[in-house]
This record gives sequence, structure tokens and C-alpha cells, in this order.
Amino acid sequence: MTQAFVVYNLLMILLMFFWSSMLTKNAERNSIYSISPSKALAVVLSIIIYTVVLGLRFKVGGDYDSYVDYYNSTTSDVGYKDVPFEFGFYWLIRFLRAFDLPSWMLFIATCAIQIGVLSVWLSRQSDAAPWLVYFYFTTLLLFESLNIIRQAMALMIILLAISELVERRILRYCLWILLAATLHVSALVFLPLAIFIYRDWKIGRAGLLLILVGSYAVAGTVKDLLFEMLPIFSLIDGFAGYSSLQDELFFEREVGGVSLGIIFALFVDSLMVYWSPYLLNRYGKNGFREYFNIFYVGAVLTPVVVAANYITFARLAFYFTSFRFVVLGFLVAWLFSRDARFPGAKLVASLLIFMYFAFFSMAIVRGAAWSAPFQFIFQ
Repeated sequence: MTQAFVVYNLLMILLMFFWSSMLTKNAERNSIYSISPSKALAVVLSIIIYTVVLGLRFKVGGDYDSYVDYYNSTTSDVGYKDVPFEFGFYWLIRFLRAFDLPSWMLFIATCAIQIGVLSVWLSRQSDAAPWLVYFYFTTLLLFESLNIIRQAMALMIILLAISELVERRILRYCLWILLAATLHVSALVFLPLAIFIYRDWKIGRAGLLLILVGSYAVAGTVKDLLFEMLPIFSLIDGFAGYSSLQDELFFEREVGGVSLGIIFALFVDSLMVYWSPYLLNRYGKNGFREYFNIFYVGAVLTPVVVAANYITFARLAFYFTSFRFVVLGFLVAWLFSRDARFPGAKLVASLLIFMYFAFFSMAIVRGAAWSAPFQFIFQ
């Protein structure tokens, strides 16, 4: 357990250091879409350290053995129609196997894709980049990315695609989404969602907060309705077979009542909604409105996912709930900036950092998502 704590925290600190020292010093002088030498260096160093550390893990992540089986069983005489995953991932495996590389190279490759795309996106986020890294780790998105590898790679590509949507490069946006879908077909949902993502809905903070609180009140009812729709979900490629295993996919204990975690989620999400106009003013050019729209859907879905306690719903909501790390990163960067002109701004930021670090540490201690104990392939 000690090794896991050291590995994850040291990796997080190094990545934050890269983006703090090499990106923010040029944030004002360069366009957010320009790649300066310092940004390029941050991208390269991030890819190297992340890929080496997490790519060389051994039996870390609940789906580790499944991906090893995918790799070993996808030989040259196995066609795309014979595998249970998308053709982009199929050809990634076939490419690696063409060089007779060992199975751990698949994790090297997938980690490189995840952090590579994420780093290019981070290079467009000015002074928020270090805090985006922090919350990528502490919201446990990192641990999820080590489990649902294909969907996590698709998420990183969707992040980059939205940057193109911000610039109204619709064709590029569509091409990125189609690329993401070759890794996990569920990414296709972002093609019709483009109109929703880009729109300014003109709903005030009071209305947004009311809807958010209301979603917690009706979560149980919505959950029951969703279970009646399981046959429809079973038709969605990429999740096929989940509904037929309903009893097996429930977690070990049934969720009921009000937990400290659900209260914490509502509290933090409410803070982000309340301060969203200020964040839009500071980070509008970074695409904050688009990221906030997706985050808000995830915030409303959170109580339903918790009430259902069902993997299918969690996977369907994954793209939306994952955007919490984005808005949190922008929020803390704003709270530490001179633009947050109210007493206690830095105290609120510090409390958020501390609470999420405690959450992150507890997850490591408990081995959440099979993140610990951590071991390397050479141990």
C-alpha cells in the first residue's frame, strides 16, 4: 500500500510541476492554441513519465487480466468480427502483435494515448492546467482510466474534440468523435450532442441549483424508470450483454439513505454552479461553457447513478460525470487568481484541495478500482 501511495502522489506532483513551470509562464503571451517550446516540453515529459510509470504496472486495475486476454487471443487469424471490442482497438492490438511485442506493451500504448491526448488538451488551458492534473487524479478519474481503458481513451479524445467545437471547427470535431468511437462506440453520442454542448441555455444560477437539488429528490423514481428501459440499453453496442447480467452486476451492498459522499458531491457541484458565471468570464475562451454544460448533465445524473448502483448506468454516465475534474480545475485556478475578489477565496480553494486529497488517499488505502497494491511488471 505504501508503494501505491508513493507512486500515485509522486506522479501527480511531477505532472503538476511540469505544467506549472513550463506552461503558465507563457500563458499570457501565447494563444491558448499555440504550441510554444515550453508547452511542447510539458507534453513530452508528461507522456514519458506517465506512460513509463502506469504502463509498466502489473495486475493494477480490475480489467487488467481481461485486456491481457484480449491481447493474447487477438492473433492474425482472428478477424474484427470475432472480437468483442471496436475495430480501432482491434487494429491497435494487431499492430503491436505484428512486432511480437509482449502483452504489457498494450498498457504502454494505451497509457501513451490517454496522456498524449490529455496533454495536448492541457496545453490549451492556460493557468488552470496544473489544477486540472490535480483533480484528474483526486476525483479518481485516473483509477477509472486504468480500468475502463477503451472508454477512457475515448474520453480524452472527446476533450480535444470539444476544443475544436469551441473554435467552430465542426468538421474537425466530428472527425475526432468518430476517432473516439473506434475505441468505444458510445462516444458517438457526442455527435448529436454538439448542439446542446455549444448552446448558451440562459438559465440563471438559481434555476440551475434548483434543478440540481431536485435531481437528488427524484433520483429513486428516475432509477426505477431506467431499469424498465434496460432492454433499450442492451441494444447499445458497447454495452451489449450488461442488461442480461443484471443480478450479477449490482455492487456488493445496496445503496440507501443519504451518505456523506452524496452530500459532499451535492455541496461541491453547487459551489461550481454558483460560481460558474465568474468562471465563464475568465475561462470562456478555453471553452468553459461547453465543459460546464457537459459537467452539469453529469451532476444531475450523479444521484441517479448512485441510487441505481448499476454498472450499465455508471458507464453510460461516465463521459458526463468525468467532466467534474475539468470544472473543479478551473474553479480552484480562479479562486487562487486575482479575479476572485472576495474574502476567503483562497481558503475555499485550499479546503477543496484538502478534501479531495483526503478522498484520493482513502481510495488508495482501500484499493479502490483495484488501484492498490501497486506493483510493476519487473517486481
